[in-house]
Order: sequence, then structure tokens, then C-alpha cells
Amino acid sequence: MIAFESDHIQALYADHPSDFLLITFATATMRANGRRFFCSNLADRGKIATLGFVATRPNWYPQAEMAKAIEAVQPILDRFAERVCIGYSMGGFATIKYARALRSTTSIAICPQFSVDPSDIPPQFENALRETMAALKVQRSDLDRDMRITSRSEYGRMFALYDNRDAAELAHLARIEEQVAITKIDLPYTRHDTHRCFSELEALTQLVALCRKGDAASARAFARRQRKSVSARAFNLGLILADRHSGWALKLYTKHQAALETKERCTLAIRLAQVALDGGNTAWSVAVLEKLTARHKDNIQAHRLLLTAYLRLNDLACAVGILRRLTALSPNDAGLWEKLVGVLLRVPDVPAARAEAERALEVFPGHPGLLHLASDVALREGETEEAIHYLRRSVQANPCARARNERLAYLLLEAGRIAEAEAQFGRMLQRDPQDAGAQRGLAALRARPRIVPQVRLLHRAMPAARAELELSA
Repeated sequence: MIAFESDHIQALYADHPSDFLLITFATATMRANGRRFFCSNLADRGKIATLGFVATRPNWYPQAEMAKAIEAVQPILDRFAERVCIGYSMGGFATIKYARALRSTTSIAICPQFSVDPSDIPPQFENALRETMAALKVQRSDLDRDMRITSRSEYGRMFALYDNRDAAELAHLARIEEQVAITKIDLPYTRHDTHRCFSELEALTQLVALCRKGDAASARAFARRQRKSVSARAFNLGLILADRHSGWALKLYTKHQAALETKERCTLAIRLAQVALDGGNTAWSVAVLEKLTARHKDNIQAHRLLLTAYLRLNDLACAVGILRRLTALSPNDAGLWEKLVGVLLRVPDVPAARAEAERALEVFPGHPGLLHLASDVALREGETEEAIHYLRRSVQANPCARARNERLAYLLLEAGRIAEAEAQFGRMLQRDPQDAGAQRGLAALRARPRIVPQVRLLHRAMPAARAELELSA
């Protein structure tokens, strides 16, 4: 049932015969839709009367709107002497900020912020906060001018669950603690994913029950047991250990492998595969990445690292297979097509290299690297004029590529196109008078038999003399 609705906030009420009212605040990523609210599964399956506040967008529950909402739902609030507030992140902020307004006997804030105004937090975290707000597309006009949690919010028992090893989380809790008396439950290495420790209904039910009793010691012990069983902790700890103690990180990954190979957690598998690759354990890296790419066929990062591993093993056939997958995943990445043609030339599979080069040039007709590779393909097939054609286009697309300029000049020289080769070497010397390659090329050109002067004489001769020369030739 929708108990209150405005442009900023929606309050939904689930009526159940419980002896207390659960009040929940949704996160910044949950949107009001008239049906869902934070902890709705606990309300429905636990048969707990619940009042769920949900924002229409990431607005951190503006005070003026909350005042209207609380006034509208006051008849519901009046039915219950015991009220338990719970929320995560943006919802954790609101759980503390509106504890007094809601007369909450117990407040459970998971990963709460002190404020989302960058000027309210230590300078070293300002940029990260701005990036987060930008990613959430937060409109500054939606937020209160004064975002801070203040001492006026304090009411009842207050619990905060957070990662005391995460500097940003710790900074917010330190500022909150300056304003209100709060029982802290630290859950190291859960970062901003602390709520995942209580994603199961039974765990969330137990947490609420222990906090309602005010049993801080039992709540803390239970929360820490939960922390050990969730993949979020293993994931975050593994990322930290990957650079410091890779052996421990690998053991942790092996223990929680199934949970850490999910789409959400595969970052750790990729990071450890990189560590293994850097440490020379290429086979382990390949085994993990093959499994990961088979399960998550659209993960470009895993495919790229697997390509690196196969190239390091000089397994060109497998490298070609990965490159074909990558070009299908990122058809607009010219660099991938360039690598594919290059590896096919190393195999060597010249017909396949030609086919892929032609396909790529249809999409990227002026790409200098692909044009250079097309020139290589033509040379392998004995098509010198075609090779010159592609290489000339490559040089035109990137005139500063010195090696390609030199190669074009030598190709022209070998093809007997002396004047063009001389002109090409001359252009290279115009860019760099000390260009050793151009100087060697001109020296080689001068050492060839001089047919050119006779041709020039022919063009300068009188018409009759020219005809005589042509007949004698």
C-alpha cells in the first residue's frame, strides 16, 4: 500500500501482525515503483509490519519531503511503540538522520555516509565522492543545503556496520561518531558491500533480532561470523592480497572459486591471472582465463589477458581464436583487427590474413596500420605493385611514420621505379636531413646502372632524333 507519495519520496506500508514496526530506507540505486522497498523479503516472509521509504532518484531523502512523509504516515507510526529503522548506504544515512523524527527505538545503519557534500568530508576523499555522485547522476538541486548528520538526530539505540579497513568508510563513521553515540560493528574487507553479509533472509532476521535486544556483543560476533562466509569479503581481501601476498590470494581464490567466478566478482580472477602471468605461471593463468571466458563470453578484459598469455606461450592458433572472439565483441576496435592480421601473418596463414585485412579495411579504409599489414600480405603473395599501393596509402594516412616511409622508398627502388624512389627519399630528408635510412637509400640508388640520363636525353631531343633513338633501341 502506498502511504505517501511525492516527486521525491514514496512510502509503502506492508501490514503484518508483528509487535514492532520495521522502517526501511532504500539505496540510491533503487527507484520508487509502488511495489518494492528495501528489505521487502524480510517484511513478506517474516510477516513483519514494514514502512518502506524509497526515493524517486538519488536525493538522500530531503528534510522538507521527509517531514511531509512522516506527517502523512503518523497514524501508522502511532500503532507501534517499538520501531526499528534499517538502511544501507544512502538508506544508512537516512536511518541515522531521521532516527529522532521517527522515534526509532533501534537504528541499524549499514555503510552510512556522514554527508554527500564534498566539503563535509576530508579532502582526500572529495574526488572519489564527486565521481560517485556523477555516476549516480545526482542533481545538486535535489539535495539539502545542509547534508550533515547532526547531534539533533540521536535517538534510541544506534548501530553502524562498516569496513574499518576502508579509509573512506572509516572517515564517514568518524564524523558520524562526533555527532551521535553509536555502536560500531566493524567488518573488515567488506568495503561498501557490507550489506552482502546479510543478503540471506535468516541472517538479516538474526541481525535485526540481536540489535532489537541491544545485545551489541552478540550482534558483533554474529556479524563477524557472517562476514567470513560471504564472497564480498573474499573478493575484497583477495584484491588487497594480490599485490602484497599473491600466494595467500591464490589460496583464498581456490577456496571461494565458485563464488568468485561470477560476473560480478570475476575482476579478482582476472587480477590473479595477471599476477600469475607476471610471475611466470602462465599455465595457471591460461586455465583460469579459459574457464572465465567460457562462462562470461562478453568479458573483454579477460579475453585480452588470455590473448597476452597465448602470445607469451607463442600459441598462435589459440591467439587467433581469441582475437576472432575479440573482434566480434568489439568490431569497432581497429587495433584488434590489426593484431588479428598480424598474428595470421606469423602463423603463417596468408590467405586468411588477406581476408581479414580486406574485411577490416572495409570498416577502417584509412587506418595506417591495417594498410601497412595489407601491404605485407600483398608482398607475401608476390604482388609488389599492390604492396606499393597499400603502403603509399599508409604513408599518406600517417606521414610521420619513418619506418613505413623508408620501406616504401625501398619497395619503389626494388620495383625499378627509380624517380619515385628518389622522390620518396628526398621527402624523408626534407623532414630530417640527418635521416640515415634515406641517405643509405640515395647511396644505393646512385650505385645502380644509370639508365635514367638516356631516358631524359630522349625527352630533350628533337622529334627526328627522338624517333631515330627509339628505332635504334
